[in-house]
Amino acid sequence: MAYPAGWYTDTVTEAWTCALFDPNLFVIEPFTELPVTAVLVYIDDNPRDEVVRALTDPEFFRVVSLESGAFTDAALPGVVVQTTQTEPLFYDAGTRTFSVIIERGARTIVLQTLDIAGDFKLHKDVVVAMAAQMQIT
Repeated sequence: MAYPAGWYTDTVTEAWTCALFDPNLFVIEPFTELPVTAVLVYIDDNPRDEVVRALTDPEFFRVVSLESGAFTDAALPGVVVQTTQTEPLFYDAGTRTFSVIIERGARTIVLQTLDIAGDFKLHKDVVVAMAAQMQIT
């Protein structure tokens, strides 16, 4: 997983390898919640369309934009979605989320940033670049 020079990553367990990225050094304390970082990358065991539905559920989110595209070195189909949280869920109402959601067989790769993590515009650009440069093996 390529990420910007000068940024940091860390792991909690093998499952979180290459999952959290931030321009500031951060520490993950054992047995605590994960910190909010500039970029979160994770694998979802559900198909892409189900992930998109969950991340755009009108009960909790207002969709600002949603468009399709191709991502990774393998040009896998994906969706770029930006939402605003309308109800408190994991974060406060009003929190903006930007996600690139990539179909990978029956599973889905999600790259995501939140506006509470700092420079939202920069982090959105980083998410798109990371998704475009991702190498699928």
